[in-house]
Amino acid sequence: MAKIPYLNFSGLLNIGASDFIKQKNELEACKNCYEYKMGLMEKVPGYSKAATGQVVNDKNVNYLHYYHRPSTNLDYLIAASDSGTDTKLYYKNSNSWTAITNATYSTINSVNFSMVNYLDKTFVVGHNGTSFVSNATISATTLDFSDASFNSATTAPQGKYLIVYKDLLYVLNSHLSSLDYPNRVYYCDEPVAGATAWTATATRYLEINDQGDEITGAGISTNRLVIFQHRSMWQWDESSLVKIADIGCDSYKSIISINGVLYWFNRDGIWRWAGGQPQLISSKIQGYINAITQSALTSCIGAQYNFEYRLFIGDVTVEGVSYVNSWICFNVQKEKFYIRCTYNTCKSTSKFIESSLERTYFGDNDGYVYKLANKIDAIYSDNSQDIDSFFITNYLDLGDPSIKKETPTGLVFTKNAQGLKIMVDADGKSQFSDGHAQVVKKNIQDIELNNTGYRFRFKFAETSQVKSWQFEGIILQADFDSSNFDE
Repeated sequence: MAKIPYLNFSGLLNIGASDFIKQKNELEACKNCYEYKMGLMEKVPGYSKAATGQVVNDKNVNYLHYYHRPSTNLDYLIAASDSGTDTKLYYKNSNSWTAITNATYSTINSVNFSMVNYLDKTFVVGHNGTSFVSNATISATTLDFSDASFNSATTAPQGKYLIVYKDLLYVLNSHLSSLDYPNRVYYCDEPVAGATAWTATATRYLEINDQGDEITGAGISTNRLVIFQHRSMWQWDESSLVKIADIGCDSYKSIISINGVLYWFNRDGIWRWAGGQPQLISSKIQGYINAITQSALTSCIGAQYNFEYRLFIGDVTVEGVSYVNSWICFNVQKEKFYIRCTYNTCKSTSKFIESSLERTYFGDNDGYVYKLANKIDAIYSDNSQDIDSFFITNYLDLGDPSIKKETPTGLVFTKNAQGLKIMVDADGKSQFSDGHAQVVKKNIQDIELNNTGYRFRFKFAETSQVKSWQFEGIILQADFDSSNFDE
């Protein structure tokens, strides 16, 4: 009998290569499991409601925005939602949602908002696929449609997207004087005494004419303003506008900057940029990208969760496994992927600081906003629902795929077993089922496997609302002498 240790599965998800060339510590599937400590697999933290009440009952939370007001050092979480035939803005007021004063967009629904913090206020633009909404600013908890710094009824352009770059406000994919400019970016006058103006719109703009494409969003990296179209990206440094690459962005809500590096999504995958040429980083999980419904590309939403870039992609089926309300999670420090599936769907995301704690929030399709927990928060359920977690190893050949062998037992090492189930599949016979499962009840436990084959996959699974299991590894006992087992 030989003893073969597999004590490291920290490579996490890789479905972009064959089992023979992948690292043995990489996984074939990884749902709601991650690596908090190096080499230690465990279930992800859960989440809870940010407020007991809904923003608007049975309506999408279309947009979330974190507004920090420097003059008062106060933080506001702003939410946008349809309300009857109107659209309204709300702010989180302790454990409920309160309407922002005057923040009603009459007789218009399904507005795609863009908001930025500038000059002690939140500046607001939006478009619902047909019409631009009036520009507005929010000061504390009051909205103003006629702020002289951003009045679209006078000189300020309307737009689909906003960004602040080097102390100037930029309006992208614009509308001015009854004309649409989908390739134009306007920028404001230099601010004076806490206010700005739009007195030179005839000259203070950028024009991107690239095969009739339109602007789809923007971000900032390496002290450059990066402007996206569907099929190209450009950089602006206040002196020159230069094309970076023929690589675009399909969802403005996917654009997130983490540690100065820009991350975003298009129909080809997840990209990042910090100068030079953009880098496609999603090759290991390309099957999940390919499974996204093409009509849902603009609904893919990015978020920063600690040192992870997360992309909500909805419901997908990959290699025969269905994932509901799924997020692709990429740890930007460790360069590893896993899949997070939440009980609730996602329509919007934002960071927010409450009680001096920064967390990631997301809004659903029923008016609720949720707060994603960190490990230290000790939240073990998804909005009081079980978290279904599992990971599946690559095929492990125990050193030689040409020899048939028997694995009668495995010694499992955990720090917190929590009823973790183990299932074995030999040579692709699809033997993963609860009927074949062994349950881990002790931190170090011998498990009967009794499988014969050339290669073996192992599935580790647990579903509950209790504190996470923690898996360290397994040592397989293998018999390579075919005379000892049935052929």
